[in-house]
Amino acid sequence: MAQEAQPIISFNYGYGDFQRVKSTERVAIKTAIISGLIMGALFLLGRYPLTDIFLSVESTSGNIAVSAFPYYALCAIPYIFNIASIGYFQSIGKVAPSVLFSLLRGPVFLIPSFLLLPTAIGVTGIWIALAVSELMTAVCICAYYWKHHK
Repeated sequence: MAQEAQPIISFNYGYGDFQRVKSTERVAIKTAIISGLIMGALFLLGRYPLTDIFLSVESTSGNIAVSAFPYYALCAIPYIFNIASIGYFQSIGKVAPSVLFSLLRGPVFLIPSFLLLPTAIGVTGIWIALAVSELMTAVCICAYYWKHHK
């Protein structure tokens, strides 16, 4: 979503057509959310065939993968929303928020999530660490957007 919308947003931002920038941004975000819903559903509903592509679902590793897919599916919507939003900020030349949100979803939130969540809640913490990191980043993006785009 970000790569497809980026040239349209960037061109129109430079041209001064801010209505087109807003409409393209809305389409990109809506498409990202719909795509996230579809991917999340695929991860939930297709976890056996998806696992079976790489591992036998009868194996120990296959069983672990099948049980982890629902947790991983939780990150589908915030992940794609974050990528689309970061692409938007890049498109309009907002380097600082773009870099900030990229860092939030990686070293700032993800590494502590991987270190703290398994200790706090066990093995499930490993599987939800990515979703927690992406969700926290999405909340920060929304807060930034609402503060700066009233």
